[in-house]
Amino acid sequence: MSRGVLTVARIERILFHEFEADNATPQELTPNEKEKILQYRAAFTYWLEKPELSDNKIIEFLNVHYSLNRIQANHIVFALKSILGNVRNASKEWQRYTLIEMAKKIWVIAEVQQDVKGMAMAANLLGKYTKLDKNEQDEIPYDQIIPPSFEPSADISVLDERLKIPNLEEKRAKLRNKYKADLSHIEDAEIIAE
Repeated sequence: MSRGVLTVARIERILFHEFEADNATPQELTPNEKEKILQYRAAFTYWLEKPELSDNKIIEFLNVHYSLNRIQANHIVFALKSILGNVRNASKEWQRYTLIEMAKKIWVIAEVQQDVKGMAMAANLLGKYTKLDKNEQDEIPYDQIIPPSFEPSADISVLDERLKIPNLEEKRAKLRNKYKADLSHIEDAEIIAE
């Protein structure tokens, strides 16, 4: 196994201990895994500090600071995004919150200065970023929803044409004949009353 590529189970094990203190890192991890924990921590912390960075910039960061090749760094970026989420999405929500707070402050300043244009601009910003300018979602017409109709079938090819079994009826007939013959010597079961 190469130095940078770990199995999914190992990655999950490493990320399970991702944010524990160094002295809390379990002893059963190999030195390679402990080094990986440091790389994951560094990459994630750096990305949180600068959420606007692209995946390639994080890969460059890992290459410069940990001498990882592109494939190894890409594994770390992929694992961070899949397990810890997309940093850019969290940043977008934070920026939206910050913008709304700024618009509120602009409103207060404009109101104190009796600046009607400033108040209108702040109100416009608040409406836009809180999405008050859009209609709320219409109520779902539950009485008009028709559940899907499913018909049971013994033919698996209805799921996917590639699953179609050639000569299916012939095979079924052979199996019926084979197992009927094997069961012919069994007598009717006796019912035992309790």
